[in-house]
Amino acid sequence: MTPTRTNRKQQIIRAAKELFAKHGFKGTTTKMLAAKVGVSEATLYKYFTSKEDIYYALLEEKLQNIESYLPTSQKTSIRKTLEEIVVNFLEKNTDDVSFTKICLFAALEQNAYSKNFVQKLRKKLFTHLDKLFENWISEKKIKELEPDLLAKLFFGLLFYTLLLRTIFHDEKFSQYNLQYLAQHIADIFLTGVLNETT
Repeated sequence: MTPTRTNRKQQIIRAAKELFAKHGFKGTTTKMLAAKVGVSEATLYKYFTSKEDIYYALLEEKLQNIESYLPTSQKTSIRKTLEEIVVNFLEKNTDDVSFTKICLFAALEQNAYSKNFVQKLRKKLFTHLDKLFENWISEKKIKELEPDLLAKLFFGLLFYTLLLRTIFHDEKFSQYNLQYLAQHIADIFLTGVLNETT
């Protein structure tokens, strides 16, 4: 049975995700993409105008999922909200590390497409986190600090946790369950590590 146009596009995007994760944007060719999907390069161009077009289709797919990291309802506390973000983010990115690898390649390759890719992703994610921190500051629930900085520092903890579990394969770290990690990340971020008497 011949795949529908939508199915074929999804096949191409899935193949692209795998190849971009392995070879980066620069190292992946349309010839490689066509071979992976099992079609000719000419067929590939019936669905996408260029390699860049496929790259951006991947980004758009990921951007649509970013809201799923955030809590669906108002949590009883800031701690619970942050814990839920940690669990959601790690759950959605631990099983399939392709996108994490693509982001790392994009940051290192420094071409216009990769830069744009990373900037769009960061903007979408940090806009949501900034808003959360802005709200908590205005409600006097947290100190009056720069929301953008808070968002980036919190995400730094989160992203490095993901790297330890998926890229660096830290065995000890990988033994911790997500809820345990979420509680510790939220605790360290909100209260630090000093004893109150210190």
